[in-house]
Amino acid sequence: MKSRKLFPVLCLLLVACMASAAVPAGFQFHFIEYPGSTSTHLYAVSNNDIGVGLYFDSSGVQHGFMVKNGKFQTIDDPNGVGTTVLSGVNSSGTAVGYYIDGSGFFHGISYSNGVFTDVGPAGSPNTLVAGINDAGVMVGAFSDTDGIEKGFVFDGTNYQTVYVAGSEYTSSYAINASGVSTANWANTGGNPQASTYNGSTFTTINVPGAVASYASGIDSSGDVLLTWSDSSGATHGAGLIGGKYTKFNAPGCVDTYADGINNQHVVVGVCQKTSGFSGFYVIY
Repeated sequence: MKSRKLFPVLCLLLVACMASAAVPAGFQFHFIEYPGSTSTHLYAVSNNDIGVGLYFDSSGVQHGFMVKNGKFQTIDDPNGVGTTVLSGVNSSGTAVGYYIDGSGFFHGISYSNGVFTDVGPAGSPNTLVAGINDAGVMVGAFSDTDGIEKGFVFDGTNYQTVYVAGSEYTSSYAINASGVSTANWANTGGNPQASTYNGSTFTTINVPGAVASYASGIDSSGDVLLTWSDSSGATHGAGLIGGKYTKFNAPGCVDTYADGINNQHVVVGVCQKTSGFSGFYVIY
């Protein structure tokens, strides 16, 4: 299954595990596919329902995309032909993500009104941006000069490193209006751990009964979206909503990955069908 060690996770979702079909009462699933694509991955949704992700065209080329009011737009950084991923978006329509250059290095980006801007701590050989809130604060991951993956929070001027001391990796995934972010980490040889981070303290939020938990989207009330795996290796979604865990699988899918959540009770993610990957959104 996919790891929340972010390099190179956001574009490599190609492992399938059989999962039982379970849809909680009140969850309304809708699938979304980029027109003409062979695979669509929906990673984030803004508070005014702008979605972003990636898709593969009929030639197998990967593209970033944005969807708003049912209209799709391809968004590819010209420096990363066939490798653009959009993983976060805010209500102003600013999207964030990354591309991979010809040498295989990751470059974090933001995109707004047709303009791409590189984002990442100075001197890092690899950076990706995973999320952005409505104030424009970004989070993501970078590799330091020793090759250790660490998370970051970027307020437009300064980068704050997010790192669990001694961990094999730490990555930041999303951030809400209060500045609380989601973070994932693991010690060498240990199971992945999901957490929230308030700027000074990590709070563990592993899904009960999970072998591995990965925190992703977070809304303004502190509700968190998670992906988790069970003892058989099957992959499922979950929401920590109102202090309670709700587990779910997208119907008709063999794997479910939960990625984004907004303040209007919309959840987005990716599932694998027999015909390929599809994005989904849920209103709960």
